[in-house]
Amino acid sequence: MERLKRKSRIVIISDFDAPFFDDAVSLLKKRHDVQAIQISDEHETEIPDVGGRIEIADPETGEQLLIDTSDPSFRERYRQAAEDHQGRLSNYLCKTHIPVLQISTSDPYRDVFFKLQTFYRGGTA
Repeated sequence: MERLKRKSRIVIISDFDAPFFDDAVSLLKKRHDVQAIQISDEHETEIPDVGGRIEIADPETGEQLLIDTSDPSFRERYRQAAEDHQGRLSNYLCKTHIPVLQISTSDPYRDVFFKLQTFYRGGTA
């Protein structure tokens, strides 16, 4: 991997569901302007009741789990874990002064385009 020789704008585009990578981002922040674009999908934070057990797989690790979607306490724990993760991420980005743009997969394309234009110009979307 080559090193950037001059200060640059680094844009991290991710769902940020992987474990935090604080050290790598901290290294980038020392020399570059870092921005984040978080892509989210409502189905990643809320599990619908589809009437029983289903098998889910993590596409990044291949790990498979059997979950009971009809169990309200499981769905609530899952929702709370997703909310806690988002809170830690938001706190980290705020603490490190990394601007973040939230984009949902359900956002209309026209809105996403406008948000990106505003964000890249240094505004808030």
